[in-house]
Amino acid sequence: MRLIHFSNAVCAQLKFGNIGAFMLYALCYLSVGILVVIFKSPIRKLVDDEIGKIKIQYAVRGEDFPSFKLTIFRIMLSVVLTIIYPIMIFIIVKEKLNIKSRKEIVKQEIIFDSQPSFLKRRITVEEAEGNNMIYVDGKKIAFGYLQDKWVEICKEMKKGDELYEFRTPDESWDILAGREGVALVRRGKIVAEIITIMS
Repeated sequence: MRLIHFSNAVCAQLKFGNIGAFMLYALCYLSVGILVVIFKSPIRKLVDDEIGKIKIQYAVRGEDFPSFKLTIFRIMLSVVLTIIYPIMIFIIVKEKLNIKSRKEIVKQEIIFDSQPSFLKRRITVEEAEGNNMIYVDGKKIAFGYLQDKWVEICKEMKKGDELYEFRTPDESWDILAGREGVALVRRGKIVAEIITIMS
């Protein structure tokens, strides 16, 4: 009899322990969900975007969206996202990776005027700027009106990247299709260029 009572007591303790562990897990899960919905995050941005869309729809119709309904909708949407936030995080991350992949594909599809066989001499940033100083409104500026393009290339540069002067073959100049400029090379591949002279 004592053994039966002892077994029942152990089972009750284990059952209570499992419930306690589940409650603790649920509390932690919801706490994280509340944080990602309340504080600045992609999920919070999603809530704000949905609210913004509703406001625009009412504004287009010339109506004011009732503030209490807006508050209720925000709360309901926040509650739903708090519960399913792991799914939303997965969707957001997947979308960002897809966007990055599409950008890489677009970048790979760009056809540059400069080609590996057109590269002439490796240069530094200082040399590139010194060789392409142009007067603009009485002031010497690196690459003149193309300075914004040059600044973009400089920002895009990573460790190990190289700058090369390039010039298309003489035949291209004979048919008024010649190009000359500076190319950014990464791991042997041209990833950006700025054309300084063209015929």
